Amino acid sequence: MTKSRGIQSHPFAVQTIGSLVAQTYEEGDCLIWTGRVCNGVPYAAHNKQPVPVRRLLVELAGGKVIPSFSYGCSCLTPLCVSLEHIVARNARQHSVRMHQACDKSSAAFSLKMAALARKHKAKINIDIAREIRLSEEDSLLLASIHGISRSTVNKIKRNEAWKETSTPFFGLGAR
Repeated sequence: MTKSRGIQSHPFAVQTIGSLVAQTYEEGDCLIWTGRVCNGVPYAAHNKQPVPVRRLLVELAGGKVIPSFSYGCSCLTPLCVSLEHIVARNARQHSVRMHQACDKSSAAFSLKMAALARKHKAKINIDIAREIRLSEEDSLLLASIHGISRSTVNKIKRNEAWKETSTPFFGLGAR
């Protein structure tokens, strides 16, 4: 099979690449994927199987596909599938890249993780916390009603636990 400009000249490969490119639009040097996305990764159906688009493009262009590697983009556009921007990363490089993309020091990240933990582990929800906060009942009685500890009830009443985060000014503090 001969290659022309890095793309296999097999009609099936050319047709597949053409159908993939049809699901993109140009933005500068990038080709932005508009098709199916799973966990931020562009996917397409190939031989009736969902496959990552970047890996498929590398394979169709005649490049060597390493099964244990992930294929990302060198630019900062997460949905870019331009062949010139596709880079292969081993597991370590991939995890470093993902760690850099996530700002774990921000207050928004901390709130998101706390909300996720409460959603899966908590015996109460924000509505019950509001009810506890507004209640005039004794904390021991409220604790037994809701199946939580008395200290948790007191923390909710002091707004140290289950804080209200619905305002856009939450967490800014006095300046």
